[in-house]
Amino acid sequence: MNAAQKTFSSAYHESGHLASAYLCGWKIHGASVHRNGDSAGRCEIEPPTEGGMERTLQEMTIYLAGSAAWQVALAASPEHARAVGAVPVQARDLSPDELHAAGQGTPYVGWTDYERNHPPDLQHVERVARETTGDEREAEALISLARARAAALVSTPLFQALVERAAVALIANGELGGDEIRCELQRAELSYYDEGTEG
Repeated sequence: MNAAQKTFSSAYHESGHLASAYLCGWKIHGASVHRNGDSAGRCEIEPPTEGGMERTLQEMTIYLAGSAAWQVALAASPEHARAVGAVPVQARDLSPDELHAAGQGTPYVGWTDYERNHPPDLQHVERVARETTGDEREAEALISLARARAAALVSTPLFQALVERAAVALIANGELGGDEIRCELQRAELSYYDEGTEG
């Protein structure tokens, strides 16, 4: 990917974290798509002081939502989807060998594919699950629940609208403070509900 495509990817990834944090009621302090060491971007969020297991699930879902937002990115830009080797969903039933023979690259079969390219998020989720449960089997169950939540979240039009608005702002500015991000997300939410009440 070239620099513009990397910025595009990072903007949608960070916006997935931001949109889910916003919907969970977490504080947002800022986000950036500027590369810093091994990180292609960052977002600064703060959880509520209380919440128990629900807060833990929210944290895991928020971390997974960066990858979940990739579905929004692919829908927003077919050109970018082609650039990163994603193919139409209709091709997902083909085997890797069949796709390779057809010259279609790697199938895009879900947000877990993009998640594999962002191991720090997944490693964080796995660590939180293990520390919370103390049991490998229970940790896997907790991760499955968080993945299901993230997958359900990305399918909602409101989440998609929030991600799109935040990503566009990050692409345009490179870095945004907490107040700027909250303003963009609030505008997206108001616009979403305003459009829903028209007619």
